[in-house]
Amino acid sequence: MSFLSIYVINIILINILIRHIQVYAIDINTSSDFVNALKSEKEVTLNIKNEIVFNQSDILEIGNNISKIKIKGNSPEVSKIVFVNQDSGLLFENSINKIEISDITIESNIFFDNIYNITIENVNFDGYIDANFTLLSDNSFNIVKSIFKKPKIPIEYHLNVYKANILIDQCKFYGNKNLLIGCLNIGNENNKETYGKVTITNSLFDGGYNGRGIIGRYIRDITIKYSEIKNCYNDILDGSFNCYFCNKVTVSFSYFLDNFTEDIGGSISLYRVTKSYIEDILYVNSTSKNSVITYCNLKIF
Repeated sequence: MSFLSIYVINIILINILIRHIQVYAIDINTSSDFVNALKSEKEVTLNIKNEIVFNQSDILEIGNNISKIKIKGNSPEVSKIVFVNQDSGLLFENSINKIEISDITIESNIFFDNIYNITIENVNFDGYIDANFTLLSDNSFNIVKSIFKKPKIPIEYHLNVYKANILIDQCKFYGNKNLLIGCLNIGNENNKETYGKVTITNSLFDGGYNGRGIIGRYIRDITIKYSEIKNCYNDILDGSFNCYFCNKVTVSFSYFLDNFTEDIGGSISLYRVTKSYIEDILYVNSTSKNSVITYCNLKIF
């Protein structure tokens, strides 16, 4: 076979491959544009150009033939996705392998159903996120440089995650009277076994004098560094950062300010944790009625 023949065959194969992995980039100016773009196959990028308003009462399901979706705005000030009905929102189905959301404001609830890879960066949220990874043996969930605003209606958590490997970096969570339980809840319980790695750095959790900061259950490894948990309130046992049945807990170079608990554990509460490392922590005005700002009920071997 001549060199020219081999060259031509290679060009044909490359073109076939490109057609199979083609990424569709679509400019979105209206809610109709958004819905129609979801009919795309394989990989799609949605460029949100302005404020997109959805008046529907049902949850908008995203999946079908899409394997990867990127939703990108110009900035959180310019690009917005708004659902008028506060009970509706976006559901990303498990047919999607990878999701990227960036540079946008989302006034909606978001549901992630067993997605392998999720990245959220520079997003302002007015709503809550519920992410379930129970069907996956491995996953990655990264939230960077994002803000969870004070909720306008009652919600239990800003972010509720089940069985995840999650990174939260340079994020801010704000609560008020509508934050009923806490800013972040991570429940990795799976047949009573620990799972997942949780890393929280350079982030703020403000309970708004009504909710807790972080709650973790059955996590294999959770680390909090260079972060601040403040203005948290708990009307029962435990503190503003609570860990139950976790394998390894590390808290370092962080601040606990103006936290109050009706019972023991004003700031940190560890229950049946195997290993814990607490280093360089500043407590300011963090109290409980039983005068204990750090409560530990450790696992006994």
